Amino acid sequence: MRTAQSLRLRVLLLATLIATAVAACGGSGGGASVTAPATSAPPATTATAAAAPTGSGAGAFTLTSPAFANDGAIPRRFTCQGDGPSPELRWTGVPPGTTTLALLVVDPDAPIDDGFTHWVLTGIDPGAGGLGEGTSVGTPGPSSRGAPGWTGPCPPSGTHHYVFTLYALAAPPAAATREAIEAAAPQALGKAVLTGTYEQS
Repeated sequence: MRTAQSLRLRVLLLATLIATAVAACGGSGGGASVTAPATSAPPATTATAAAAPTGSGAGAFTLTSPAFANDGAIPRRFTCQGDGPSPELRWTGVPPGTTTLALLVVDPDAPIDDGFTHWVLTGIDPGAGGLGEGTSVGTPGPSSRGAPGWTGPCPPSGTHHYVFTLYALAAPPAAATREAIEAAAPQALGKAVLTGTYEQS
């Protein structure tokens, strides 16, 4: 009798354990599928992209022209095929301590050593904010043709690049020449660059 009762108790206990285990497995499986969807968290790159800076920042020393965009074509009238005045230029973000600006315009595509010098200009007032079209301010130096002032683009063939480089200086260069400006360039407080292109048609 005791053996039969003991056997029944063991069977009931085993059935209870099996039922509890099945219920537990079913509950954990359902919870996992509901509470942890694979797509619930946003991609990690979203926040990084939103936080990334989108510009050079305020105060950057920049050189622009209303006549042409950076890497854009210089209008014909500023070249040897037009009236040939110097283009209007504007700058912003002059570095603190700047007392004078110096400008070089060089065509690095010209078939001569170090490129063709189109414009040398020193003694530019940093506070002026720009140079008007056909300007006569500052102290002009000789171009590669030997004459002072702006020499308009006149490439013999193909598209050439004209690199306008404006240097912010604490002291003026020794002379109004390309060599003197380049000698002063390593000590420049800032440098702003604008590039135009031209091809004769």
